[in-house]
Amino acid sequence: MNRMPVSVIDAARKEFNYTELEAEISQFVRQQTGEIQALVKRTAQDIIEIGQKLNAVKDKLKHGRFIDWIEAEFHWSYPTAARFMQVADRFGSQIYQIDKFAPSAMYELAAPSTSKQAIEEAIALAASGESITYSKAKALKKKYKVSSAKPKLEAQSTVSETDPSSHQAVSAQTSLLSPQVEIVETKPNTVARLSPNQASRNRKSSTSQPEVCWHLAKDHILYCDEPNSPALRQRLPEKLKLLLAFPPVPNWQTDIPADTRIIATRYLPKGKNSELLENTLEALLDLYTEVGETVAICYLPFPKILDVLNRFERRGILVEPDRQQVHEIVSYWKKGWKKGETKVKEVSL
Repeated sequence: MNRMPVSVIDAARKEFNYTELEAEISQFVRQQTGEIQALVKRTAQDIIEIGQKLNAVKDKLKHGRFIDWIEAEFHWSYPTAARFMQVADRFGSQIYQIDKFAPSAMYELAAPSTSKQAIEEAIALAASGESITYSKAKALKKKYKVSSAKPKLEAQSTVSETDPSSHQAVSAQTSLLSPQVEIVETKPNTVARLSPNQASRNRKSSTSQPEVCWHLAKDHILYCDEPNSPALRQRLPEKLKLLLAFPPVPNWQTDIPADTRIIATRYLPKGKNSELLENTLEALLDLYTEVGETVAICYLPFPKILDVLNRFERRGILVEPDRQQVHEIVSYWKKGWKKGETKVKEVSL
């Protein structure tokens, strides 16, 4: 039996206070609540309808209120709800034999990291009468991921078989978003603290005075400096929408102003699969930011984080004190996430 995504919310039932909403919005959200609860039947079409209704409510409520609502009414975390919404976004407007898709396959294909070609082939196969299982969805996703990466590899005559810097992530057993996650509140200067059971890594820090930065195309700026250095602080915006940090030591703190600050209390080890961490970052960007907004990332866990920023059309201020890691990030960018977006400009400060 196919199941809905598992929620990480494991607290006593909450009550959502509808009286705090405007009358019209309160009535609308109450109606959608009842309809979503009635739709939880674990079929493909139901998943799409649930996602569409969640999207409709999200458009009416602010980010923090939306989370309060899904926790109180459905005992879901935001990533759980996001999976429904992603399915609705990817499949809601298509006309084909939706009953040929296993719900688990739809969740897999709906992830933002899935290529358009993989979804198009899945739709074509379903239209021809073939059942799309979870295993089939994984195979299609892998097929087009490998295919799209192949031209880049052929163009690099001296690329090594493995690039450790691009594969640092959490393993399947220790996802960054785990039941230990605690998001305090979503309001200015909130600290959302993640607690993965990971080992920290040692770093070689740069000097405290930034002498150079790198402009990665028109969207991102990379600084080789300590995040809390006074010299760097003078160059940052007065306030950011979101700050993500993966510090090398526990109990690291920063007073960089941001609406929401998310700090991993322990660093991430190397791993073979970065998809879990990428999906977590995608959910955080979708939750706390909008297209075109700027995100600060301190102590980058791996260069592929640039891919996530690009897919979601966010601008990045990247702060990394390890000079070797900085050079790996620049090198990764030059390989090209997308043709025509690999320009790097080194600027003296």
